[in-house]
Amino acid sequence: MGMKKKMQKIGKSLKDRRNMQKAKTAVKESLKKAMAKIKQVEKKLKDPRTRERARAELIKLKARVRKLKADYRRAEKKAVHYTQENPKKALAIAAAVGVLAGTLLAALTSRKKS
Repeated sequence: MGMKKKMQKIGKSLKDRRNMQKAKTAVKESLKKAMAKIKQVEKKLKDPRTRERARAELIKLKARVRKLKADYRRAEKKAVHYTQENPKKALAIAAAVGVLAGTLLAALTSRKKS
């Protein structure tokens, strides 16, 4: 191996070491920033005001879910009652909805092929 090639190889290994050191430094900085953010989040989670706000929001959401379930049950009962009282109308409505859905589906699939 010639002297020039040896010098090039040494120069390349030195560059690789510098790049490696730069990469290590960048990773360490990123880890420090991430740890600082984690500590901020932990501090917020330990704050009693944050817990109280979360608890209040959870109570609101549970009440809303209960209301939605009750509304759904009422609507379901109305639909069942209507179908029992008017079976022919219910069948006609279901058939019309099926035809409409089929037409829309056919139109959309033919549009994609074009």
